[in-house]
Amino acid sequence: MQINDRTRSVVFRQLVLLSVIGIALMLGGCINISTRIQPENKEVPATKEGSDCVPIIFGLGGGVADIDGAMSKEHKELVKGTYEDSIRTVRTPYITRIRRVEIQETMFLFFGARCINVTGD
Repeated sequence: MQINDRTRSVVFRQLVLLSVIGIALMLGGCINISTRIQPENKEVPATKEGSDCVPIIFGLGGGVADIDGAMSKEHKELVKGTYEDSIRTVRTPYITRIRRVEIQETMFLFFGARCINVTGD
């Protein structure tokens, strides 16, 4: 049985496509790195944790992840208006004393996040 040129071309294209997808998946890899910013203060109990993250898509990220955002807690609040009600986001202090601050970067293939994590009381 002979293979004609058209069948050979289709098989070759599929092989190239599978090779490119395989190489992209192997080179994409995974990352999970945590870096402590300051020495740990063992006098403060580790009862609360907070984090503020920035997304990373295809190696590009934008935004600000800050310690103040990680130390506060967000909640939605209903505001009664004259004509209509509205919802606003309120940030209240959640962590007042810091035990540990670390930066964590997590990545799987082409998507991930860089977070700042605060632990304290």
